[in-house]
Amino acid sequence: MRLTICLITKGRELFLNDALLSYEPFIKTGEVKVILIDNGSNEQSRSVLLEWKTQNSKFVEYLRVEENASVGTPYFWEQIKLFNPEWIIFPGDDDILVFDIFDEWKLAVSNNPNLNAFACSAVLINSDSEPIGIERTPAILKSMSKPSQLAMGIHESPFLWPGLIFKFDSVITQVPFSRYVFDWWVGLQLISVGDTYSTNKIGVRYRVHGQQESFQTTSRRKYFEGYNMLSDYINSSIFIKALENFSELELFEFFNNCFENKPVYGQPEYFVSLMKEICLATLRIQKFKHLYNEVLNKYLFSANILSKRGDLTNTYTGYSHFEKDTEGNVAVAFQKQVCDLVIGSQKYFNTLSEKKYLVKCHHSPRKSAGIFIDCYNLSNLSEIEIADLLLLAINAHLETIGVINFTLTPFERKLLTYYRNLKSRLPSIVNKKLIYLKHLGNR
Repeated sequence: MRLTICLITKGRELFLNDALLSYEPFIKTGEVKVILIDNGSNEQSRSVLLEWKTQNSKFVEYLRVEENASVGTPYFWEQIKLFNPEWIIFPGDDDILVFDIFDEWKLAVSNNPNLNAFACSAVLINSDSEPIGIERTPAILKSMSKPSQLAMGIHESPFLWPGLIFKFDSVITQVPFSRYVFDWWVGLQLISVGDTYSTNKIGVRYRVHGQQESFQTTSRRKYFEGYNMLSDYINSSIFIKALENFSELELFEFFNNCFENKPVYGQPEYFVSLMKEICLATLRIQKFKHLYNEVLNKYLFSANILSKRGDLTNTYTGYSHFEKDTEGNVAVAFQKQVCDLVIGSQKYFNTLSEKKYLVKCHHSPRKSAGIFIDCYNLSNLSEIEIADLLLLAINAHLETIGVINFTLTPFERKLLTYYRNLKSRLPSIVNKKLIYLKHLGNR
């Protein structure tokens, strides 16, 4: 069992010496080698790397390209493969490894022969190597099961890249050429094909400064790349195989975690599309064919669409292989003394749904909790029409309390756009009043 530290650097001589110095306790064990990849660094950084290699020549390999390869690690992947690494870690050239993590990694591997990834935590430091009082842990640290790990891994990158030690040959498919989602993609591969171990023990001192790559592009681009990478992953054989290994109970645990921790950090322009792809991938699996209704109702709920009995048959989802009678995806309960007009609509809701909402009307005790429905205007409506009004009331309540986002009508969107264009021309006193009113509305 050997560990390889692979440093890919474009030359940050201000931090490089500290990074290299932190590798030396690992080298002294005789079980660790280092690959230095000089990614077009300047002469000063090159001298630092070559001098350090000379001092530790028995355990160090050096590779240089004259012109910086901006995509980073993916560019060098095939060349790294030629060094036959077993376990590997990719610290940044501004990070400092903590040797204490070495023995914990060895213990974790010896305790689990199926382990393919070991993920440690990080303490954040500034440019002067001083801790700034913040620690970061792997995103899946508290996810105990494979379904919850996979769902969290689709929500955000599951591991901290500089603190991830993994089996190099566990990544068997072609790596994507991306600076910003490459590590996320690798993390998903590792979760899908084997066991992982995460710890809150500190394995890296992670430096935060203005020249980090993460500060060199917009979040918009990162989310865009994340969406495209996740779409490819969800449609891959690796993801399908992971789902096939789930039981029905595990499948719904995965779905429920995806709803709670939505894909791509819950970005609304992306996560609904990804949830559809996840559902479609599930419905392609023969052993889950009988779950069409349940899967599709969960897909509706992921888009914050509440449904009652029969709604699936008249809601266009892009699927058509469901049973005629569907139970919907929400349940309702009633406060004391709710009138019979309201209670009669209960038959249209799924009594087994985990999402249950309490309803009250004019006849309920004045200070009772619940979502209010105006029962005085229900006498001429059928039970199914009353059920529709209940769904509208629940939806409005969830929007009001911020559980789901408001959906703007085309007219409201035009009005908002018009106000934004007009805002710069309004007198300052009017703008101050509008800001004050907005503040009151958010309280």
